[in-house]
Amino acid sequence: MRTCAEGYDFTMDKHILICGRRSVGKTTLVERMLRQLKGPVYGFQTAAVQTEPGGPRHICMYPAGKADGHVDEANHICDGGAGRENADLSVFDGLGVRLIEAARPGGVIVMDEIGFLETGSEHFCDAVLKALDGEIPVLATVKDTDLGAEFLDRVRRHPRAELIMLDAANREEVTRQVEEILRKRGLLADKKELDIP
Repeated sequence: MRTCAEGYDFTMDKHILICGRRSVGKTTLVERMLRQLKGPVYGFQTAAVQTEPGGPRHICMYPAGKADGHVDEANHICDGGAGRENADLSVFDGLGVRLIEAARPGGVIVMDEIGFLETGSEHFCDAVLKALDGEIPVLATVKDTDLGAEFLDRVRRHPRAELIMLDAANREEVTRQVEEILRKRGLLADKKELDIP
């Protein structure tokens, strides 16, 4: 485990896992990469959605790069603070598994974020681990928590993945290094095409 991307072998083809505390910038990093990815994007993103002022935050799942804020039975996992015992596992078993298993060579699997709400979904956990076993590049964020320890430990210690710890002090450097890794692997568009500094 590294606290920054220093010493990363840019020729290696390991999947990239970004791990850190809540609100440290994991999703911001992923969304920056999403704007630059050249090939098809597969996988999922979860987001907290508030549909009315003062109302509950709904934790929902969306196709990666397409978190449009809608809430329905197919994507609503639970309300914020409800705890994993109240998570609707059918969202992971259904939508989540489909979004991961749809991946095809030439694309990238984005999983933002892998946490503890899904630990009761054997099918979803298996799909995540199979994606990490596979050849299609994975860019994922992982919650830094002891909840769901067995599953999350298997993810964080996966032999085909590089785990990079993100914090407030290193997030700019980690973002730059991850961007460089993905660009060297031919997964990102050229900066000139995107007008990114």
